[in-house]
Amino acid sequence: MFAIGAIAGHFLRAGAGASSLAQPLAFQQISDSPGVETEPSLSPDGKSVVYAQVAEGSSRLYLRRVGSRTPIPLTLNASEEDSQPAFSPDGERIAFRSERQGGGIFVMSATGESVKRLTDFGFNPSWSPDGKEIALSVGRFLSPTDRGSTALGLWAVNVATGEKRAVVKDVDAVQPSWSPHGARIAFWGLRGAGGQRDIWTVAADGSELERGAVEVTNDVAVDWSPAWSPDGRRLIGATTRPDGTSSGTAIYDLATQRFTLVPVSAGTWSPVWLPDSQRFLLRDTQGIWLVNPATQAKTLLISVGGYIVGRSLGVTRDGTWITCTETGTEGEIWLATMTKKAPTR
Repeated sequence: MFAIGAIAGHFLRAGAGASSLAQPLAFQQISDSPGVETEPSLSPDGKSVVYAQVAEGSSRLYLRRVGSRTPIPLTLNASEEDSQPAFSPDGERIAFRSERQGGGIFVMSATGESVKRLTDFGFNPSWSPDGKEIALSVGRFLSPTDRGSTALGLWAVNVATGEKRAVVKDVDAVQPSWSPHGARIAFWGLRGAGGQRDIWTVAADGSELERGAVEVTNDVAVDWSPAWSPDGRRLIGATTRPDGTSSGTAIYDLATQRFTLVPVSAGTWSPVWLPDSQRFLLRDTQGIWLVNPATQAKTLLISVGGYIVGRSLGVTRDGTWITCTETGTEGEIWLATMTKKAPTR
């Protein structure tokens, strides 16, 4: 269970019979090239998608304009593989992981120009809300249950100067998520030598470097993939039982230190908030769901087959566009938009 020590969780059950929601009018396949397309990142204005394409043993980054069938290669001439693209808050730049020059975090313009190396290490770049810094972990992961080894520490790097500073040290930390107000960074990692996966938050300015991060969870469940609500008041994450089955999606309220657990019937990945900070989308093996934990309403928006890879669900800042991956046979990226307002009850 996604919980803090002895603090009891407050649970709401997502019941059946949720209010109906119209299917998205536009549901289009963004990628259709040979190979696996994954790790999509939507531009803040919802007009472009950057993603990684894995084919013939290498990974390259491509940009696709919404409505266009022509992919724009961004790193086609790179000699080493590129992955984990992330749009900046203003949509002008893209941070990514590259194996070129020994590996590290790089930044380029949204058109693939002006490539700049920021670090000689790092994975899963996460932009600060003002676009001035990027948080990164020192190790990668394939899935929450397949870590391989620990990755001690989190770092922040200044995009303009390349100056690096430690945010967390001597703690396993992956998948950083910068809060909307910019004050804290959430992450998950292995606790000690026992393999327990938990979630923490830490001051983004490094002021808790010596004291250590603030514990959010401490239990036997696999707690991971933290994401902040747009108002910065709550964290959402996926939680998995020790046997590998999903126990749902959990929401943690930072003010009350209480949890809401939304059980699901299949493995849960990539929960993300909608702009109202009240409802969220989650991706499981059945498809994409709209969930309102306060009213117990849960509605299947899109059925998407196949297994799930990485952080395979995204939503634009205004909540009008959704991107997801479908990996039934190969691996493609889809984009959807809802033309009718989602119910608020």
